Amino acid sequence: KMLFNGIFKEGKSANGILYYEDGSKKYEGDFINNIYNGFGTLYFKGENKIFFNGVFKQGEYVSGILYNEDGRKKYEGNFLNGYYHGIGIEYLSNGNKKRKLVFKEGKVESKCYGILYDENNKEIYKGLLNDGIPEKGKSLIIYDENDYILYKGDFLNFKYNGQGILYFKRKNKM
Repeated sequence: KMLFNGIFKEGKSANGILYYEDGSKKYEGDFINNIYNGFGTLYFKGENKIFFNGVFKQGEYVSGILYNEDGRKKYEGNFLNGYYHGIGIEYLSNGNKKRKLVFKEGKVESKCYGILYDENNKEIYKGLLNDGIPEKGKSLIIYDENDYILYKGDFLNFKYNGQGILYFKRKNKM
């Protein structure tokens, strides 16, 4: 079975396709010293479905789009050591935008500027966030890590305030 097909420079891979042992694509793109470096695409094992497409630096992805196994965007932005890091957009499992904000080593930056979206991909809030919670606004949505709606309603001073609905954990996604 083929391991690598591409261009070599001074005995090392420079650009091409690296394969898993089962013959499916693993990575396609640029290399420096046999390490992913530059623009490339990483694939799920055993499938020709894209896992990540973007920029790599010394084997780590640093900027680009991370996908779910169904081919929908999961996250678009910057990374550090495999974690969301810097400005990025999270997506719901249905492919619509969830929120755009600042991450630090995989966690939402405690105080940052951000944008929240409703379940129909419509921007519903733009402003200051504290741990992902908006400062103020009407009929805003807060999702948990699995895309379930936790709260839909009004906010003031980064707290639920006014008319709203607080949900139990649900089995069905919106």
